[in-house]
Amino acid sequence: MHDENKIVKWSDDLSYGVQEMDNDHKVMIELVNRMHAIASEDDDEFDVRILLAKLAEYAILHFRREEIVMKTCQYPDFDEHVSFHHDLEKQVFELLKQKDKTFTKNETDDLLKFLGNWLYDHISEVDQTMTPHVANYINEIDEALVGTTPVPSLD
Repeated sequence: MHDENKIVKWSDDLSYGVQEMDNDHKVMIELVNRMHAIASEDDDEFDVRILLAKLAEYAILHFRREEIVMKTCQYPDFDEHVSFHHDLEKQVFELLKQKDKTFTKNETDDLLKFLGNWLYDHISEVDQTMTPHVANYINEIDEALVGTTPVPSLD
């Protein structure tokens, strides 16, 4: 999962069989890693809220698309999975509401480690439970995702 320069590292074993969702995951992983790189270069306090807002925007787009995937393949743990998404959204929005909050280097490091671990754990454990459910619905999933907003590339 980790290497020296990255909080989270993508590997093919994180894929659960839906290319569009894998692409979304890669973008979110890259954003966490970029946040880490920027924060690591700054010796002073770092206002991580702008990057955190960008990650929240990406995550929300992805979560809504993933919910379409779950509905399409009739995923049996839909409600529980969605609650994981909502819990993270609430935590991030609470941080973003702290208008006068400046994150110290240690707080930023802790926050990025939390986000990286949450993302990795969610993809590798929770999302992986969808693999057997999506396998027989790939065409239907691709069709259901047409017209949804994909998570934009960071390039």
